[in-house]
Amino acid sequence: MEILRDIDVSDGRSAEVWLRSATARELSSEPRLVTYPNLLTPPVCSYLIERSAPKLVRAQVYDAVGGALKTDSMRTNTGAVFSLIDTDVVIQLIRARIAHAAGVALSALEPPEVLHYAVGECYRQHVDFFHPALPNFAEQMRVKGQRVMTCLIYLNDDFEGGETYFPKIEIRFRGRVGEALLFHNVRSNGSGDMKTLHTGLPPTRGEKWLFSQWLRNRAQPIA
Repeated sequence: MEILRDIDVSDGRSAEVWLRSATARELSSEPRLVTYPNLLTPPVCSYLIERSAPKLVRAQVYDAVGGALKTDSMRTNTGAVFSLIDTDVVIQLIRARIAHAAGVALSALEPPEVLHYAVGECYRQHVDFFHPALPNFAEQMRVKGQRVMTCLIYLNDDFEGGETYFPKIEIRFRGRVGEALLFHNVRSNGSGDMKTLHTGLPPTRGEKWLFSQWLRNRAQPIA
């Protein structure tokens, strides 16, 4: 694939070099927030946008009461989920690079999603970890484990607004093209960290594209 030449991946050895070459910059130590300024190249970001645009549907949230996905006013953007059959070698390499940066096995990654935000669309304040006191969340954790980390990669930057905002630690992050934000959703003892409460603020001009990847603490079923 031509896109692989852009990241200098032609065989297993060059792929291994690429997977290990991401460099980190710490934004916060508690909770731990780390950025990777050049996790992806602009052509790879454009490739992801092109692949995702025809697949966009209204984004959903997990219902702690009903135990299923549902649309909700707290999340008004659209998204495209990539199942195993949708995932090509480029997306799988991206997931492997994220896994290596996070220090987890590739099998611990959920299916990725590309998110699209038009002007005014947002994801209101939420946390990404599961609350074990809620029955359906406890079952989710029993079957698939806890969401211990989140990785967001900015696929474009030709918009205004649209920061990822952490109100409890007063951090607003707006990445450049290809820049990733990796944050830990749980404390060292495994309990959910409410300091990771965050919101996807709405763009005020243009449109925002993100690659979103959740990471769990155990291997995921094939999906």
